[in-house]
Amino acid sequence: MPKIIQAVILLFSFFAYCQAPRVNCEELIETKTYPGGSVMSSPKEKIRVFKDADNGLEIMLVKTTESVIVNFNAFGGIKCVRKNAIAEITFTDDTKLSLQNMGDLDCKGNFSYFMGGVIGKEKELGLLKLKTMKKVKIEYADTDDKGNLKLIYEETAFTKEQGERIMKVIDCLTKL
Repeated sequence: MPKIIQAVILLFSFFAYCQAPRVNCEELIETKTYPGGSVMSSPKEKIRVFKDADNGLEIMLVKTTESVIVNFNAFGGIKCVRKNAIAEITFTDDTKLSLQNMGDLDCKGNFSYFMGGVIGKEKELGLLKLKTMKKVKIEYADTDDKGNLKLIYEETAFTKEQGERIMKVIDCLTKL
């Protein structure tokens, strides 16, 4: 390849790098060491999305020595998450990512997914740190009047700022 073409490619790459938004992870993340030596990092501020004054979804993102944990926690009412429930994330480019709950049955609304480190799931982690979330649809379990299991799907939409913040926090957690 001629040297002039290589120089032009290098120059464009440099300009693209310089114009990329910078994230100061120290402003977003705090790290705590607990008795016994375990270390956990998480956002300094809670990420909460309100559907109304009393109901919504809290997104908890945590980095341990073993993995990165994404926890969607419904608040404002009883929500049961089955052991193998699905959360479907839609990104702003309309691609989707399905995650399967890795926790047990939980009627406090907690959906947990573990990635990275010894857990693996690097593909999922890569998507979450590079793409902006637009919405998440989570499967909850309930019973009908006859006691039969029924599945309920609740969708939570994120503002552009919320989706970008989630992406930036996950990116920062993976850099620790």
